[in-house]
Amino acid sequence: MSEISLAGLRIVREVARLGSFSAAADRLGYTQSAVSRQVALVERAAGRELFERHARGVRLTAAGGIVVRRAETVLAELDATRQELADLGVRASGRLRVGAFSTALAALVPRAIAVCAVRDPQLAVVLREGLSAGLLAAVAGRRLDLAVVTPPGTAAGKGVQLSTLLEDPLLVAVARDHPLARQASVTTDRLVHEPWIAGSADPGSTLLGAWAGRDRRAHIAYVAKE
Repeated sequence: MSEISLAGLRIVREVARLGSFSAAADRLGYTQSAVSRQVALVERAAGRELFERHARGVRLTAAGGIVVRRAETVLAELDATRQELADLGVRASGRLRVGAFSTALAALVPRAIAVCAVRDPQLAVVLREGLSAGLLAAVAGRRLDLAVVTPPGTAAGKGVQLSTLLEDPLLVAVARDHPLARQASVTTDRLVHEPWIAGSADPGSTLLGAWAGRDRRAHIAYVAKE
C-alpha cells in the first residue's frame, strides 16, 4: 500500500465538508484537477473509492467516512504540535488553550473571549476547532486547557471533568404523516433506528454524535450539506 500524504488528507477532508471537488479547490486555492489528482492518490493508497460521484457533487462512501474521521484526528494532532512548538517560551499563565466544535466557535466562545479580554487584557487565547471526541482527548493529554463539547457517548477520559454549560434541544424534522409528527418531544430510543438526513455520513461529526453511542449509532441514509 502506498503512503497517504498530509496534503491528500486535508483535501479529502475539505471535499467531504463541502461535497464538491470544485468548492474544495476554491477554498484551498488549488485547481480542480489538482484536487481530483490528490483524491485519486488517496483512493489508490486506501484501495477503495472514497466518494460517490454525482452530477451535483460527491458523497462519502463508507471507506471515505473512515478516512475522513481518521484525517480529523491526524490533522488536529499536527496542528496541536505546531501550536505547542510556537508556544515554547510563552508563559503558561498568560495563555489559555481552548477547543470547541464549529457552532460553539460561532457565538458562545467569542462571547467568553470578550469577557476574558476585559478581565485580563494580557491573556492570550489560542483556539482550536475540532470534533468533541478529539477535543476531549486533547484535554486529557494536556494539549488543551479546556474545551466546549457536546456530551460524550462514553467516558470523558481520565483527568477530565465535565461541567454542563447549557442545555440545547436537538430539533428533529419528520414528514407530516410520520408516526412521531405530532409528538411534542421524543426520546432517543425511538429515533435511533430511523433513517436520517444529516450533513455528514459520520454521526460523530454532527450533533447526532451527542447522543448516538457506540451501540446506538444513528443510521444516516442521506447526506445533505445545506
